[in-house]
Amino acid sequence: MLYSFIATPAFFLAGLKSGLRSCLAAGLLLPLFSMPAYGDWAGMSRFQAVIEVNVSDAQADVGVRISDNSLPAMAEIPEIAQSCPPALPANVRIGCFGLRLVNMLGEDSRLTAGSAPPVAVSENVGSVKVWESAMVYPIPHKLKSLTLTSAVFTQDKTHRNGQLSLGLIVTHQGIPVSDLMAFEHPLTVSFNWNDAWETHFDDSSRVRHHAAPRSWIYLEPLEVRHEILIRLSGVRDWLPDSLKAELNAGALNAALRQRLVEALAPRLLQRNPMVLDGITVLPQMDRIGFVSFSRQGIVPLDDNSRQDADNALLGVVLAYFVDKPVTSLSLTWDFSGAPRIAHALRSFTILQGRETLDADVSIEQPLLSWSSEEMMEPLSAAGEDYSALEIKSGEQPASETDRVKAILAALLHNAYRAFQLREENAVYDRLANSLDEDILDEIYLQQRRALLKQARGLGGEGKVSRVELLDLQIQDKGRFPRHYDVTARWLVEGVVSHWGHAHDRRNLYEARLRLAASRRGEWRITQLAFLDGRPLVGGESQ
Repeated sequence: MLYSFIATPAFFLAGLKSGLRSCLAAGLLLPLFSMPAYGDWAGMSRFQAVIEVNVSDAQADVGVRISDNSLPAMAEIPEIAQSCPPALPANVRIGCFGLRLVNMLGEDSRLTAGSAPPVAVSENVGSVKVWESAMVYPIPHKLKSLTLTSAVFTQDKTHRNGQLSLGLIVTHQGIPVSDLMAFEHPLTVSFNWNDAWETHFDDSSRVRHHAAPRSWIYLEPLEVRHEILIRLSGVRDWLPDSLKAELNAGALNAALRQRLVEALAPRLLQRNPMVLDGITVLPQMDRIGFVSFSRQGIVPLDDNSRQDADNALLGVVLAYFVDKPVTSLSLTWDFSGAPRIAHALRSFTILQGRETLDADVSIEQPLLSWSSEEMMEPLSAAGEDYSALEIKSGEQPASETDRVKAILAALLHNAYRAFQLREENAVYDRLANSLDEDILDEIYLQQRRALLKQARGLGGEGKVSRVELLDLQIQDKGRFPRHYDVTARWLVEGVVSHWGHAHDRRNLYEARLRLAASRRGEWRITQLAFLDGRPLVGGESQ
């Protein structure tokens, strides 16, 4: 039986807030995060409006988002104007289009989300005003297929040129059916209720980047980070029998998901050693949890979400801390459980700076190997001793400023990531790679005091996901001792968690710093004075 959605559009942006502290430890503890690229679904500004549809066995959740300046274009479309008179307030107009479920054999029934239309909520993001509305529509049974259409299309099912441009995201039980794409004509989705990864658009040109769970390996100057998406069904054999029995019940609630995470985390650590420059390095667990896909990319499940055991997806981030940039790595992927799933193939993307390298491994050939010769861009930290954070003359950036930027970027990244370590000695030793002893103790003690306050319930725990050095100016330099006095701006992105809530944060910092080299050529931050620190809200420029 074939059904049709008649849906309406919208647009999404988000706002953020945070504060300022006057020392590096504050920047480390109060990081700020706003997904800068929204994963594989970046570029929502390509469309005036976006529709997001997630289909489960009992309902369809629909997000409708549209920029305020696109409302007049909507009002000019006859089918929309008839159902939503322009005289109605904007917040009602966005919510009143509804969703129609049409039996293609001729029966016509309208699904309703309640007695009143959903009310849209406006957000002011920079200079953009955005309206959004969320609707939930019950579905009588598991659909075999579904056709999505819109009043924006003409009677011959083509897009109205010059009128509203639509984007569309469809997920099935939280699994993407496509990446963000143009919605220009009716589209039919065929569902596989045994394996949502096999659900697809009948139009074969509608492909997705996430055709199956995959991995990303980030090469940083003093860290290798392995970000993993893995199906619960692929690691089911690692679970104790008691948890396997609970999985047979179907949906996973928050309490069961937590027990699964606690059981799987140690196994994931043991089964993912990486050989870096010929040495086997065990990872530290940076984060682990159940995730799903949305317009924002890959997002953690909240406590109220339920996920089907057969389609449940784990997000895992493993951190491998090193003392120098790696020049080679290898990893043997564990395909335990793969025979029970459709994709006995694992895709990897290795990222170094602006370069990426894609590779696949299989059950027959599970070994992934990489060397720096496969990348054109050298990592920004090399010299007589890699810990010196110098750059070899043959690999230097074009200017002295670029060389100093490379040094500071590596020092900042290492300092922020140091606080992700669990053991106090490891944190201190890691910070010592970036900070001179004159400021090391002060910053370390400030960080420990802040953590004690968090333990008493006075603050939130911050976790940094990215540090980006935006610009740097050399104010002075010296040779004895060798040093640079600089003014720099950098962006810190992360998440602050407290009282059961997590808040995305994104802050911009400006500071005067002195970078000095030891006799061995090892660079450290020896002086630091913050000039500014402020949150970036939504789409605010840097």
